[in-house]
Amino acid sequence: MTQAFNLIARRSIDKASQVLSKALRAGARIECVEIKEVDISEITESIYQDNRSVIGAITELVGDTNLSFLFVADIKDAFTLTDLFLRKPVGTTKEFSIYVDSTIQEIGNMISSSISNVFSTDFNVSLKPTPPIVVKDYEGSVFSEFVLIDENIGDKLFIIDTRFFIVAHEISCKMYLVPAKGTLESLEFFFGSI
Repeated sequence: MTQAFNLIARRSIDKASQVLSKALRAGARIECVEIKEVDISEITESIYQDNRSVIGAITELVGDTNLSFLFVADIKDAFTLTDLFLRKPVGTTKEFSIYVDSTIQEIGNMISSSISNVFSTDFNVSLKPTPPIVVKDYEGSVFSEFVLIDENIGDKLFIIDTRFFIVAHEISCKMYLVPAKGTLESLEFFFGSI
């Protein structure tokens, strides 16, 4: 199953990279650094000890199966992404605004839509993303809100570390994908021997 999610994550990131380039009308590439599967209980403690301020977009993917998705960026990187989306000189955005929220929401939407598309086109699994919810806080608090948003959440978590290369800027972001309880077993039918 891990191999199938690895394939889905990489294909989704490739699709999202193309969409991001078009949206920015600039050279943009999203690169997967690492994809790993962990137990939620293992990762929770280390995330709660992280005191970084982040902004994230939480999306539910619903349909033939249910997945929860979280895109997270450091505040400084969120400001850089906002400037790039607004085609302003990087460093212009220095505080939170509706534009920062909208940028993170749009990126979360692009990536979750790309995940849904890969599930649908490559595996015939119907999924549709819900509108992303933007959250700002310490990483532990954002992660806590993410895992508590759905009481039917499974115990496995896929962490996708990425780097965004946009023009001359490199931005590190994380994504979390959590299948609902029973999802992994039901998806084995669709994934076959992958």
